[in-house]
Amino acid sequence: MRSRPAPFFVAAAAAIGLAAVLAACNGGGTTAPVISTGTKAPTPTPTPTPASASTTLPVPTSAGSIVLPSLSGMSTSFQIGAGAPAGTTITASESLTAPPNAPAPSSRLRQSVVGATNFFYVTVTVSQSFSAQYITGEALTLANSLPSNAFYYVEIDDITSAPGTKIASFGPATVANLVAQYTNSGSSGGSGLIATGHTYLFQFYYVLNGVPSPTPSPAGTPTATPTATPTSGATGTLTATPTATATATATPSGNPTPSPTPTPTPTATPTPTPTPMATPTNYVFTGTGATAMQTFSYTGGTIAVGPYQGVTLNTTWGANNASGSVAFTASLATGSGDITPNTFPTNSGNGHVVTYIEFTANPVVRFTQTPSATLTVNSPATFGGTTCYLWVLQGVVGGTPSWVQRIGPATPSGNSLTFPAATLGGNNTVDVGSPSTGGQSYLSLNCS
Repeated sequence: MRSRPAPFFVAAAAAIGLAAVLAACNGGGTTAPVISTGTKAPTPTPTPTPASASTTLPVPTSAGSIVLPSLSGMSTSFQIGAGAPAGTTITASESLTAPPNAPAPSSRLRQSVVGATNFFYVTVTVSQSFSAQYITGEALTLANSLPSNAFYYVEIDDITSAPGTKIASFGPATVANLVAQYTNSGSSGGSGLIATGHTYLFQFYYVLNGVPSPTPSPAGTPTATPTATPTSGATGTLTATPTATATATATPSGNPTPSPTPTPTPTATPTPTPTPMATPTNYVFTGTGATAMQTFSYTGGTIAVGPYQGVTLNTTWGANNASGSVAFTASLATGSGDITPNTFPTNSGNGHVVTYIEFTANPVVRFTQTPSATLTVNSPATFGGTTCYLWVLQGVVGGTPSWVQRIGPATPSGNSLTFPAATLGGNNTVDVGSPSTGGQSYLSLNCS
C-alpha cells in the first residue's frame, strides 16, 4: 500500500501395407515370374491425442505430492507442505491449449516475456480455501520434443474473470532427466489464498537460451559526436578550428584549387548500461489462520482476519479505481518465527508491537482514503500502552527498509482500538498491489 509522495501501503500411428513378390522356377527352364500383389492391409485410423485430462484428488494434510495424470508424455505434480486443511480436494485439468482468460506470460513488471513459448496448461479449483504457501513447488515431466537449450518457467494466474490476472511466477526450473522442478519461493512469489470459487491457471513455458529477458530502457538516446578528420590526399593547412583554409601560390596560374573541406567522421558515444531493476523482497506471513481473503470491487469492501495470537483485525476499504474484481488479502504476524525469510525488519524501537500486518491486492488497486481499522486483543487483553500508531515499512523495493509513523494516534478503549478512515489530500493515494511487483504493504501497530 503506497501513499504518494510517501507510500502507505504464471503419435500418429502409420501402417505400411506390404506386397509380397513371389518367384518360381520350373524344371531346368525359366518362366516369367509370377507376381502376386496379395491384399493390401487397411491403414488404421490414427488414435487422436487427447486434448485435455481432468482429475479430482485430495490435498494431503502432511507433506506430500498431488500427482496428475499424464497427457501427451507430460505429467505434473504439486508438492504440498504440511498443514493444509483436512478434507480439501483439488480438481485439476491439464491441456495443451490455453484456456479462456489466460494472459500472456509476463515479467514482474507485467511486460510480456520476450520469446516465451507456452506448451502446457493446468487449471485448478479447490473445495475449500487454503494458503497458497502450502503449494511449495511443482514438478513437470517434459516431452522429448521440447528443447534442451531452454529455461523453463511456470506462471500462476487467476482466470476466474477476464482479463486473467498474474499472481506469481517461478523459475527457471532445475531440469534433470526430462523433469523440470520448480520451487515456489523468491522475489516472484505470491502470498494469499487459493480460494474457493476461483479458477487458477498454472501455465508452463520456456525461453530459449540466448533470448533476452525484458530489461529497462536506458534514459535518453545516445548521439554521435562528429570529429573533424581530413580526407586522404587533401592539400592545404588545417587551422585550430574545424574550418579548412586554402593555401595558394604567389602567382596563381589558372583557377586555384581550394583545399577540400574535411569530412567529419562520427564517433558513436558508448551505449549506457541500463540500471538493473530493484528486486522486491517478499516477506511471507506463515501463521496458521493468519491470512484472510475477500474479493473487492470498485466500491471497496470489508476484510477481517484473526484471531491470531490473540489479535483480530477488521478493516473497511472505500471506493477505488478497480475495473473488475480484486483479490484482497490481510495477514497478521507476531514477528517471532512466523515471517519468512527471517530477515524481516522488526519495529521494536517504537514502543510495544501489538501485531504486524500485511495487505496485498491482485491486481493493484488505488484508494483515495485510508481504511477504517478496528483491532481487538484478547490474549492478553491489553495493547501495552495508551497511545497507539500504525507504522508503515518503507524502502522494501530498492532502498533501505525503515519504519515511518503514518496513522494515529488512537487510544484503546478496553480491549478494542479504532482508527477512523481518513480522506487523503492533494494527489496522495493508498496503493496496494501484488508481492510479485513489490506492491504489498507491511504495517505494525505500536503502543506506548
